Amino acid sequence: MNDKYNNPYKIAIITPVYNRKKDLERLFQSLNCQTNKHFVWLIIDDGSFPTLKSIVSKWRKTATFIIFYHYQNNMGKMHAYKNAVNLINTDWSIVVDSDDWVDKNTISILDNVVSELSNKNIGIVFPKRMRNDDSKKWKNVPSQINLIALRYQYGIKESAILLRHSVLIQAFSKLKLPSEKFISEEILYNYLIKKGRFKTNSNIFYNAEYQIDGLTNNVFNLWLKSPQSTLMLLKSRYESMSTLPFKFKIVGKVKTILNLNAFCLVNKNNLWVETPNRVLSTVLFLPSLLFKEVRFNGSKRKNV
Repeated sequence: MNDKYNNPYKIAIITPVYNRKKDLERLFQSLNCQTNKHFVWLIIDDGSFPTLKSIVSKWRKTATFIIFYHYQNNMGKMHAYKNAVNLINTDWSIVVDSDDWVDKNTISILDNVVSELSNKNIGIVFPKRMRNDDSKKWKNVPSQINLIALRYQYGIKESAILLRHSVLIQAFSKLKLPSEKFISEEILYNYLIKKGRFKTNSNIFYNAEYQIDGLTNNVFNLWLKSPQSTLMLLKSRYESMSTLPFKFKIVGKVKTILNLNAFCLVNKNNLWVETPNRVLSTVLFLPSLLFKEVRFNGSKRKNV
């Protein structure tokens, strides 16, 4: 991964993809309609069969922008993201999932925003246009924020995130990711809390449409299949809760310990070794048994 895709632009769209050729066509069309062509699109093919190389070659014949394509054996989205970051040399990047698409003025918006950004900001968060409209909640969000507050304090579960490339390079070099396929992106965002704050922006250009077989809809099943990264996620979440105001911090830590207790019980991990707070894990042990039954044993039954 030492060879980078050289390009003259500062913004990259990164799309990790696995077997979603039809969905990817819509994203390509939305990028090909951009009013500002000063960007690159890096497609990380995470082991699709057949590969997406032929369709990408077809798109390149009519594309009005630069498309890079890289194939890797199936490793999961987070490893694909890490590899993408190591392959590009743009100043900024944003992940657009294969089942999503963007408005035609997206690059113009991003280009204008980064030109006015302070060096202290490591990224920018934008609303997503979704079936569950969160736009009203964004009215209460301050101009500077850390990402865990966006979800656990303001109730906004999804956002589009533009990140400074130098910060991403450093983060992925520090994070020791397990070799599992499902690794939550929240691990990365929890790490970035230590590095700086994000500027918020009200422009909506990202359109999200979740699939039935997507990661979001199968989260507890995937936790069971990826035990190392699940523990890594829950521990990083617990630590990050300390950055929230008191009420949200307490509620967040309690919920996180309930999840961690339940996961350790169902996965037969040593809870007293894994927990970041033995006292809280002890106090919440009995409720955790209910969590275990509802969240994990139920998921196991669905897979039988």
